[in-house]
Amino acid sequence: MNSICLNCGDKYEPTLNKNGSPHKTKWKGCSVNCKSTLKRRFAGIKPQAKVKLYSCQHCHKEYKPKAFNRVTYCSRECCWNYHRANPKSPAIPPFSNLVFNSCSICNKKWTASRSKGECSRECELIKARQNYRNKYLKTYKTKQFQCKQCLVLVTTQYKATRRVFCSDKCILKYKHKDRPNNNYSRAKRLNQPSERFNELLVLERDGWRCQLCGVSFNAS
Repeated sequence: MNSICLNCGDKYEPTLNKNGSPHKTKWKGCSVNCKSTLKRRFAGIKPQAKVKLYSCQHCHKEYKPKAFNRVTYCSRECCWNYHRANPKSPAIPPFSNLVFNSCSICNKKWTASRSKGECSRECELIKARQNYRNKYLKTYKTKQFQCKQCLVLVTTQYKATRRVFCSDKCILKYKHKDRPNNNYSRAKRLNQPSERFNELLVLERDGWRCQLCGVSFNAS
């Protein structure tokens, strides 16, 4: 059983259901394009404008482009054949500029195609540390403190905001101020009776002889 297309008027065989009867639809069209036209007409949508045809640069055949940027060749084969028949001349590379560089750290000189301040990775790291130090010094604020040992007023410098001593000598004096340096100081710290004496006077009294083992020795 043939049906008549409501768009173009041609006869076509409709799709059948499982029981063999034609599929019921109000979009009776012979093709997808006819069905789409009927749907747009029913919905009140204007028909689409005609697509502009382009001419292939190789075979001069008119074609409908698949995308907006496919307007030069109709296919890849035409594109390849056109480029094989019309090869491009090799491009002449531009002349490179020769630059004489001088390292800002070690004063080494070398030539290159572009200007550069440092000659190696080591010099780049040194330069980066210098730039970081200079940037930190711009925002660094000095601080004054009193030395814990000698009580001298000291002004801090770069990266010395946590100092409490003015020098290494004061650090050693502060560490050893409570440490006894002789027998008298040790006895005084332990609250024991003590008496000051001179070792040379004791040796002269005993005639330069040890009172424990009895061995005498030369005074010089």
